[in-house]
Amino acid sequence: MSKITKEGVQYTLDEQKRAKKRAYFFLLYIIVITIAVVWLGIKAIKTNTPFCESALVIIEEKSTTTASWYDYELNGIAWSKDHRTAASREFERGTMIEVTNSTTGDKVVVLINDYGPDESIHPERMLDLSSYAFAQIADLEKGLVEVEYRELVRW
Repeated sequence: MSKITKEGVQYTLDEQKRAKKRAYFFLLYIIVITIAVVWLGIKAIKTNTPFCESALVIIEEKSTTTASWYDYELNGIAWSKDHRTAASREFERGTMIEVTNSTTGDKVVVLINDYGPDESIHPERMLDLSSYAFAQIADLEKGLVEVEYRELVRW
């Protein structure tokens, strides 16, 4: 039991040991978090992906569809130039998905930033990839490619 004196609180030996143990656990916690962040950074560098994408985990099974690509301007701004983005009817804006070319196995992680393709025109397609993202997994001259896709989430 601690004693209160004019100089302040005096702690017993047991209380001092418990405080020291808490400090060591806190330090260990900080070290583990630091190692995790460094590991994700190294993983991002080795796989040539942005740091935020190295912290993504799969949350659903793969689905298959035909994907096309788009490259257009919206209000004078190039919508997809040099960005790994996609349009989808199935996913909300802001969702990250992994798209895999069914033939070659090439993969790209894209951010859903638009709604499409139009179901009345292309009912069989679930994804329109930006030209940059499409070029990561297939030749742009193909125009269409069979892909597998699945939603990812940050942890």
